[in-house]
Amino acid sequence: RKETISYLAGAYFDLVLDFTSSLGFGPTSVCAAIHPSFYTLISSTWVTRLSSGVLANEMLPNCEYKLPENMLPLTYNYLLEKISAERELSDLLDTDTRVASIRLPIMWGKNDHTGRLSFYRTRLLDEGKVIAINGGENLTQIVWSEDVARALSKWIERGMPGDSIILECLPHQGSSVRSVLEAIS
Repeated sequence: RKETISYLAGAYFDLVLDFTSSLGFGPTSVCAAIHPSFYTLISSTWVTRLSSGVLANEMLPNCEYKLPENMLPLTYNYLLEKISAERELSDLLDTDTRVASIRLPIMWGKNDHTGRLSFYRTRLLDEGKVIAINGGENLTQIVWSEDVARALSKWIERGMPGDSIILECLPHQGSSVRSVLEAIS
């Protein structure tokens, strides 16, 4: 990340979509190096799991967050990086760069680097056991990467409207894990 931004240093861009914010080299550093007119952080709706009562389109409070039960430390650290990057956006509000954070739910699609979809598909094909909490009745929110690409394209074509620095992109209230697994099978 740092090497790529250094390579692009001094360039000017109309729009930057940043999927990989990182501690120590977040939005402020990126904008200082490459001068985008509009910087968009791609964040996660999961950040709200670290603070109760915060909606998916609200900034999280500035406080210390504890590792929730049943959350992997890797996921927790990922969410802390996203929260830190979102806070940096507010520091950029007084600059010439327009900013926004788009919070996405779990994203699946062809060639998904996380392998989430392939994991479930493989388990169903090899007739392996699939563990479903609460019998699969718990809700999940999933978007397809192709749908996200189309939505981002339309948003860009419309001039990146938005009254808020945080934009949530939850597709609906959720589907049961069971129904998602049935659709995959």
